[in-house]
Amino acid sequence: MASFRKIAENVKASIPGIDLESFNYKPVPDEVREVDGNWKQHAWNYMDNYHIRFVHKGPGGLADAIDLETYTTELYQHSALQWAYARRPEDGFDSQQIANRFKDPNMTTIESSLSGGSSFPT
Repeated sequence: MASFRKIAENVKASIPGIDLESFNYKPVPDEVREVDGNWKQHAWNYMDNYHIRFVHKGPGGLADAIDLETYTTELYQHSALQWAYARRPEDGFDSQQIANRFKDPNMTTIESSLSGGSSFPT
């Protein structure tokens, strides 16, 4: 199994202002969530943004807080990063804490294109 540091490398590159080293690992060995259905369908529903407007509806829920049109999932070897722009800028990250590639959704850099780590809405 990969270390948290290895798993978080891509996430850290996306949010350089966040100190991931300060995070503490807290195992939850007794937590079991059993759900009816195929695990692949549950994983797909989690990764897709379609469920947000129903499961996380408002008022004041995640569906109200984010711009669903910008919802993006980036897949890496050991992790996935899901992100979206805040509907209201004052609810989002301070622009000094985020990677430049998130500041303009219509522009991607050669570096992020070559790494295969970026996908932006068109």
